[in-house]
Amino acid sequence: MKCKTAIIHTDAVRREIAGNWVLAKELNKLGYEVSITSRITTRRLVKLIYVDLLILSHPWTLPNSELKRLRNRGVKIFVADVEGNLDSGNILESTYNKNMDLSNFDGILVWNQWSKKWMINNTTIDKDILHVTGSVRTSIYRGITKSEKLETIGFLCRFEFINIFDSRHNFSLLTKHHSQSEWMRNFKLRRWKLDLDLFTKYLDAIEIALKTGKKVSVRPHPNENVESYDILNKYFNYKIEINKEPDYLDWLSNVDIIVGTISTANTEAYLSNKIIINLDNIVDSSYFEGYEEWGKVNKLCAHYPKNNNELSNLLNFSNLQPVKSKDYQEYLNNYYDLKNGDALS
Repeated sequence: MKCKTAIIHTDAVRREIAGNWVLAKELNKLGYEVSITSRITTRRLVKLIYVDLLILSHPWTLPNSELKRLRNRGVKIFVADVEGNLDSGNILESTYNKNMDLSNFDGILVWNQWSKKWMINNTTIDKDILHVTGSVRTSIYRGITKSEKLETIGFLCRFEFINIFDSRHNFSLLTKHHSQSEWMRNFKLRRWKLDLDLFTKYLDAIEIALKTGKKVSVRPHPNENVESYDILNKYFNYKIEINKEPDYLDWLSNVDIIVGTISTANTEAYLSNKIIINLDNIVDSSYFEGYEEWGKVNKLCAHYPKNNNELSNLLNFSNLQPVKSKDYQEYLNNYYDLKNGDALS
């Protein structure tokens, strides 16, 4: 009997590899031989081998013409969203834009009911191929357990706009942004400004963390060039650890405190009972235009210092505890649709 083959495309290894590994194991049980591929290898592999099932991270991973060619060969093509939405359709509108031929897909897997309803109301998609599955990452959340006190402060970084993963020159990125829709162009320019502002705030915060005498571990964002962090390490006289490993959960299990900004990465930290300190009150809040409600609910899971003195007090407080919130837990239930996902045949 011929073995069925599947490809799972991984857009950002450090964000998606653990969840995709779990998905691959489940597909193995269904008789699939699975390859987990990257941005470069996906395009090459679909031209070289026959594949029965292709799971993409975004509808634009492959051009419409290539998707159509694969469909004509009998390949089943799915999109498994890697980021969720709950109160704004801007990201969905950009991802599933008018240039996307949605008829090329056999299924689109979204994180929650809100996203499904938005897609039905705002795109030409056949609602029968839309399924609510939550995030693949939720399959590994349940296995997180609290570790012993490790005396380690972890910094979750997010400088993907000023430190792009493939080292493209900033001129190349800025000209590309300029050709996009007005909303997307403005959004990305705000993110550039935020990255620049936040980077200087992180320098201050890391200095404060080092003065506590605890170990400091810094983890780059999945879409960043991790080699650039050698410059940061040198700046701090090699007193910090730069975590370059692919699995976020491995790193998370070795820190007590997470310092960062509002992010879905706080989900794992919250569920594993880690102490979360967010720096968003220290940076210019004007960068978060259009994300006020999202920011408001995400503040329920963390300590929010207003200045460096408050940050220092938090990091030096020996009995600091995680922030817990029923409203935030309910938000996670809705965001990842932990209770009401659709059944997939």
